[in-house]
Amino acid sequence: MTREHIPQQVEAIAEEFSPDVVRIEWDIGEDWADIESLLFLIVVSDASANNRGGLFEMTQAVKHRLHEAFSGLRMPMYYECHTVSRRAKKEAELRRVCQP
Repeated sequence: MTREHIPQQVEAIAEEFSPDVVRIEWDIGEDWADIESLLFLIVVSDASANNRGGLFEMTQAVKHRLHEAFSGLRMPMYYECHTVSRRAKKEAELRRVCQP
């Protein structure tokens, strides 16, 4: 696995867990210790978020699958999960704050 393959692999994993996972956003950044890391934001459907018991298992499975796919890059990985509605709310807040 190389960095060039990240976008395609992330998309394939999101499709694997569809329709519960709407998309997986990712970036390469630095963590709190200035170490280059893979950062993942797993966006789940609002409907799947209502299934609290299944939501935990599903997001754990997605995290495991991402780790499995990218462990060869030897970079720390960080995960965050949001629902579609929560992500939309955060994006709207950012647009409001960033307007001139």
